[in-house]
Amino acid sequence: MATNQDIILDGYPQSVGAKIQYVVDHAGPTSYTTGGEAYIASNLGCGGFDKVTGGSSFAAVGPNGTTYSVSATYPAGSQGQGTPTVQLVWSTGGSEVGAGTNLNGVYVRLEFLAY
Repeated sequence: MATNQDIILDGYPQSVGAKIQYVVDHAGPTSYTTGGEAYIASNLGCGGFDKVTGGSSFAAVGPNGTTYSVSATYPAGSQGQGTPTVQLVWSTGGSEVGAGTNLNGVYVRLEFLAY
């Protein structure tokens, strides 16, 4: 089951071979942690991720019309295998957002290939 910050799009999850694909609109945290927001596969009711594809916020939001993007980073040593967690790194203008930034209500569309 997705967290209250996630909205799973209609038609998902769906099977892709032996894997499960999710497309999720994900809201940012109320207080961002430098290095990324930990995202755990069990948030979606699965065991781990093979691939996480980031995205951009839906519309310019924030005090100055800021647009955010998210990329996923994987734990060291997870090459060639899935992982139960990834870090979602939020950025704007090519730089990671600052610690403590309130991203609640800022949604990005993410794609997960899970098992």
